[in-house]
Amino acid sequence: TDWETEREAIARYVEISGRLSSSHLLQHILVLLSECPPTLWFVLPVLKAELATIISSYEKAYDRLKPPSEALLERTDRWVTLARRGEVLPDKLGHVMDMLPYVSCNEGFHLLLAIWKYFQRAAVTYEMVNEMHGAAMRGDPQEALPAAEEFMESFICVAHANIEELGWIVPLLYPRLIDDSIRLSYP
Repeated sequence: TDWETEREAIARYVEISGRLSSSHLLQHILVLLSECPPTLWFVLPVLKAELATIISSYEKAYDRLKPPSEALLERTDRWVTLARRGEVLPDKLGHVMDMLPYVSCNEGFHLLLAIWKYFQRAAVTYEMVNEMHGAAMRGDPQEALPAAEEFMESFICVAHANIEELGWIVPLLYPRLIDDSIRLSYP
């Protein structure tokens, strides 16, 4: 899969992530960029590098059946908040932070892997980012983010596996599922 190929390059991502973590200036620049969508798209490789190291942390967790540590949740939350604020991550995929405290590292790995696949499939080019930026500067409506629906399967599966804690999130993740259930329940 895409992740297996990228995992081989994880050392490069760790280096980028380490530089980002060690520089408060770079972190503040990312926050500023996130405040002016779609400028965060210009640094998508940096965001993907940080996401790759986070995914790797979930994958290499000592006990993958236990929930993620507070430090890992905090790091993931910083990334998700930044990506959502910069309008790089669709709201549906942003619900990952509502789910991670209640799931195992293994399940968290699969949720984050779905986000990784979303970015791989989005394949946003520099020219596309320039067009989005130009539209934003002119005040024109911007194109919507690529649809997240095809990447929601892991989210639904994990929510169903942890239905007691996460049952409330299913209508937010997949409203059509609820609409279909209601339609089929009442003739």
